[in-house]
Amino acid sequence: MKTKKRIFKTIVLTASILFFLASCNEKKKDPNALNDAEIASIAVTANQIDVDYGKIALDKSSNPEIQKFAQTMIDDHTAIIGKATDLAKKLNVTPEDNATTQSLLDGAKKEKEDLNSKSGMAFDKAYINNEVSYHEAVISTVKDKLIPQAENQELKDLLQSVLPLLEHHLEMAKQAQSGIANAPELNDAQIASIAVTANQIDVEYGKIALKKGSNAEVKKFAQTMVDDHSAIIKKAVDLAGKLGVTPEDNPTTQSLLDGAEKIKADLNSKKGKEFDKAYIDNEVSYHEAAISIVKNTLIPQTQNEELRDLLQSAVPLFEHHLEMAKKAQADLK
Repeated sequence: MKTKKRIFKTIVLTASILFFLASCNEKKKDPNALNDAEIASIAVTANQIDVDYGKIALDKSSNPEIQKFAQTMIDDHTAIIGKATDLAKKLNVTPEDNATTQSLLDGAKKEKEDLNSKSGMAFDKAYINNEVSYHEAVISTVKDKLIPQAENQELKDLLQSVLPLLEHHLEMAKQAQSGIANAPELNDAQIASIAVTANQIDVEYGKIALKKGSNAEVKKFAQTMVDDHSAIIKKAVDLAGKLGVTPEDNPTTQSLLDGAEKIKADLNSKKGKEFDKAYIDNEVSYHEAAISIVKNTLIPQTQNEELRDLLQSAVPLFEHHLEMAKKAQADLK
């Protein structure tokens, strides 16, 4: 009887050992299984890659929105790396290289080569398109692979805590992507045409205000617009002559002219205080639009350095005009 019990216990013990070994082997056979050290490596690597992309963008892009986004990526992902590294030290875990880490590095090497081969609008589009796809991939990996396999609760909590930030980055990237996708592709001759046309339009608005305005401050502002924008036009025309560039008409130029005709017709239909308010309200919106176009469309696509310098030098003046217009707008109320 005792012998039978011993035999039975032996069978149960053997079965248990075999089941345990089978489970271990099952885990080893899973090529996607990750331990916490490997997960830490993936987290640090993925964030460092986006820091590297951001640094390339700061170096190559002249688009303020792209530069602002890139700096945010550098700051935020560097902060995440710091948290992950600190936690690894606390847990006495050394990030461990693995197939996923290597795949990320291989992909990043190719992407960085592609980004470094581009400039201007082509670079901006390539960078922001990559940021959208990269954040989508990282979010998916963190949600579906890293969090489910993380065994340490603090590591799991850290991964979960960064998801909202990564999702916010994705929304920022999509918004920037939309803005860049809608921007027209322009050469220097077309940019020169837009610059001259936009300034000439504001000179014409100013001349109307000098004739029809009833407010002394409004007339003083209008004279400043006539003088300042005429000076910019002269610089642009002189530079175009120096470079042998003939300003070239394009859809953006024509759109500016069409819009200006409607505004001038509206202004000419008004008088007195009603005119003053309409003129200044238009100056606020016109300068806001002009600043945005110069910063986000013209400067990033300008190839000639002197033309780019001229556009950049005009931005602070336009911003000063905008502040003047806003002050006049407030006073008229």
